[in-house]
Amino acid sequence: MDKIGVLLVSYGAREVAMADALLRSKNHKVELYVADKQRNPYNAQHATKHAVIPSLDIGEIAKFAQANKEQLDFVLVGSENPIIKGTAI
Repeated sequence: MDKIGVLLVSYGAREVAMADALLRSKNHKVELYVADKQRNPYNAQHATKHAVIPSLDIGEIAKFAQANKEQLDFVLVGSENPIIKGTAI
């Protein structure tokens, strides 16, 4: 089973659903790196690394991603605001 690292930028419940779907993969061992707006118990329990970033500040998300870049294969951003502010760039 291939390992895959996913940075999940999380605002709330929809990202928990995304995390749950990823973790149920039969083809990959998913390691979640979660940048969370608040401490979501599901995310905190299942993440390889979990950071609470209340403002979802792009600079703070980038620092978290940079600190874990060797383990990350891709990023999922569930909330529109971080995308609008430039997370996807």
